[in-house]
Amino acid sequence: MLDRIRNVLGPELTAATVADILAKEQGDRVAAILDVPLPYEGFSGESLSYDQVRRFVARTAFVLETNLGIRRGDRVVVCTSGLFDELLVVLAAFRLGAVTVLLPADTGAAALAHALSEERAPALITDRTVWDQVVFDPPPRTLAFLGPAASAPEGAVSIDAALARSSAERDPEKVEGEQAIAIFRSSARSALSGGAVLTSEGLTARGRPLALVKPQRGAVGIAALPLADLTGFCSAVAALAAGVTLHHVVRFDAARALEAIERRRATAFFGCSWMYRAMADAGLDGFDLRSVRLWASATDRIPVELIGEFKRRGAMFRVGPWRTEAIFVDGYGTAELPGAAVLRLSPPGISRWDESVVGIPIHPFRAKVCDDAGHELGRAEAGELWIQGPGMGGPGADLTSDGWLRTGELASQDFLGLLHFEAARRSVIRAGGYTVQPAQIERALASHPAVESVLAFGVPHPTRREMPVAVVAGREGAEVEPDALLAWARERLADHKAPRRIWIVSPEDLPRGADREALRAALRRRYADTFLRL
Repeated sequence: MLDRIRNVLGPELTAATVADILAKEQGDRVAAILDVPLPYEGFSGESLSYDQVRRFVARTAFVLETNLGIRRGDRVVVCTSGLFDELLVVLAAFRLGAVTVLLPADTGAAALAHALSEERAPALITDRTVWDQVVFDPPPRTLAFLGPAASAPEGAVSIDAALARSSAERDPEKVEGEQAIAIFRSSARSALSGGAVLTSEGLTARGRPLALVKPQRGAVGIAALPLADLTGFCSAVAALAAGVTLHHVVRFDAARALEAIERRRATAFFGCSWMYRAMADAGLDGFDLRSVRLWASATDRIPVELIGEFKRRGAMFRVGPWRTEAIFVDGYGTAELPGAAVLRLSPPGISRWDESVVGIPIHPFRAKVCDDAGHELGRAEAGELWIQGPGMGGPGADLTSDGWLRTGELASQDFLGLLHFEAARRSVIRAGGYTVQPAQIERALASHPAVESVLAFGVPHPTRREMPVAVVAGREGAEVEPDALLAWARERLADHKAPRRIWIVSPEDLPRGADREALRAALRRRYADTFLRL
């Protein structure tokens, strides 16, 4: 036990050594069950042990260094279809002390090329699924391919082929706690510094206490969040640190997820609010979910009624025919945070929370409620929620000079220290747990030569909380088609930021000098039932 405490709580645990430390603690225990088996020699099959994870990471780090020339401090762009090998190759880059820039699989060709240029990255790591969707002119200077060797195009470094040729391993670099190790970019059009920045300490802080807990034998966690999402990546690493066998879901489907929970007798499920709504809509009665002890959600609040429904389906404790409810952990975070920063815990027997309750900040994050001048307010006073912690940042993130993120949420803090949401303070759009700044959509659409003016806003959605939409006024004499503008936006924005509907209006409807926030509110009311009628 003392050795475990020394390994987990000591300075040896960093982003570069995480695979080694976990393998030392867990050995040949099953680390991951895969939706899609890996094709690599020596690492094929439907599961990987902790020892196999360590060997894959160490050998791939050697390949990245010798075949791609990646060195400490280099930026490496990773854009793949989201299989489990994405997590492994990112851990390999961490081992070298490199900074991995992760983009979602739906990043368009223009945005991906822009990211490579902006990041001045010497290499792109991708796979055949993404490659077939993009056309580079010119192609990236250095290209590495995940997946079977036969899928790699001419001139690309095949990780599969390189691993087959050599079994050499790369020792981990020394990485400091505050050293940046990854940038999760939800928009390749953001500035060079844009993206949610993950530090080594930001990655390991959550896993340290979990790694000290001896897991229930046979514990399986279903992880449904994408690995290119910061919360999804950190959740996967935290689950591995806890010694829970991770069942990685590549593409979420509500019925398939429920079937996997039943078939694997899963003890935990990690998802986000819209996934829980989708599973409820798919019909919970048709599945046996009694094995689940922990339901966890990140990035957005879930209605208390829905929390109660899932708690009743699981069981934290069972004695004969008697059982308690499961635990539900509801985390609040945004795309600018390295995971959930505020936690709402609903244990067995607690049937209801006040709908406004967000919870309490969790280490290493702090929270406070401030007025417009940035002064901290007293208990029960409403103001803007500010959060501070490692790895803060992101496209359009509103950071103060001393590192506090202004979330745009109107909140208060009661005398027990619980945070309560009051309302949205600014015009931010909360789309499926992501924070979308309207200005990002407006800049993308305004770059179209036929657009005179544009206003973006969010409208209610039954499962994603809000969806981004926009109204556009065209230039005089120009032809403006909504479908063409939607395609234009999709090429320049990540999928969750691209507007789902665009309406063409006259320039008089978007007058210059008008109060944009008042106009935004009026448009939100006008189009409020757009997705509710579907």
